[in-house]
Amino acid sequence: MVRSKRWMLVWLLLGVPATSFAQDRPTPRTTFWGFAALGAGATDTDSSFYAAGIGAALQRGRLVLMARIASVGPEDTNRLEDFGALVGLGTRPGRWHAMVAAGVGGVRQSDNGTAAALPVEAQLTWRFTRVVGIGLRGFLSFNRFTDFGGLTVAAQIGRLW
Repeated sequence: MVRSKRWMLVWLLLGVPATSFAQDRPTPRTTFWGFAALGAGATDTDSSFYAAGIGAALQRGRLVLMARIASVGPEDTNRLEDFGALVGLGTRPGRWHAMVAAGVGGVRQSDNGTAAALPVEAQLTWRFTRVVGIGLRGFLSFNRFTDFGGLTVAAQIGRLW
């Protein structure tokens, strides 16, 4: 009888720390989504443009990796298009999600060609199901042609939470 109590004590001592560590650090769920956005935009010289964007993102824990294209300007003339890869931080996946990111990329202007760019982006999304969400997306692009940015309404689809 004394021997079985010792084994129970050993199993208890070994088992309790393992279960407490497992509960404190859940494995982060990888989420991913694509988005399309439309709204208003401006350059540092004019503020009467529409803005659009498409992209895809992957989040593991709080780390967000994103590839996106953002554009501002009239339909054909003098349109600015930014393409980039961004890295940032996001809140834990759930009904409400926020993220900010910055990265490297390029910009293309229909009149001047291409140049390097520094893209920055922030999103605030209401994910009303596990696969669909809608929210606000703000973006900036710093480049040698003309800095530009926009505020758009974005629709998301993917594994959101």
